[in-house]
Amino acid sequence: MSRIRPANGAVPFLYGYLNRAHTVLAVWCPPCNDWHLHHDLYRPGTTVHAEAACTRPGSPYRAGGYDVNITYIPLDHVLRQARLYR
Repeated sequence: MSRIRPANGAVPFLYGYLNRAHTVLAVWCPPCNDWHLHHDLYRPGTTVHAEAACTRPGSPYRAGGYDVNITYIPLDHVLRQARLYR
């Protein structure tokens, strides 16, 4: 995770979901239509700034990254719910 923000301070935000050990932060990337994973030790209920893992041209996240609002919803719960709607 990076703490560097663009000069104007404005970055988009996304929701992040943690594994049970709080060491993997999963963020759904709409432009990629896929999960991006960040590895560190995280706390639910906090916000962190992430470097963009998105490689799609024109993605709004590439220039300055994004803030991640880390939810209290476990990642495994989100993945189970997503499977129900496929």
